[in-house]
Amino acid sequence: MAIGALVRHPAGAVTATWSALLFVPQLLGSGSINLPTTVEGMPVQLWTAISHTQPPSPRPAPLAPAPVAWLLYAAWPMTAMAVTVWVVRRRDVPS
Repeated sequence: MAIGALVRHPAGAVTATWSALLFVPQLLGSGSINLPTTVEGMPVQLWTAISHTQPPSPRPAPLAPAPVAWLLYAAWPMTAMAVTVWVVRRRDVPS
């Protein structure tokens, strides 16, 4: 929702959303950048922590505790709504 309000073009919004949710965590968790705390806050990792499922890997990623994961998981839509309201009001209100 927030990306759609920022981009304002359907194809660009879909591409940016898929990139943000699928490719950015992989990039941040890779060896070149390696920001594991940022990766823990992404929705896929949060859901893994909530559901207690983690794929086997030689170096498992640390998981947030379930209550923290629920709070962060709830923060994603709240942040999206706040960004959307702010952008739309700022952009669509006549001066």
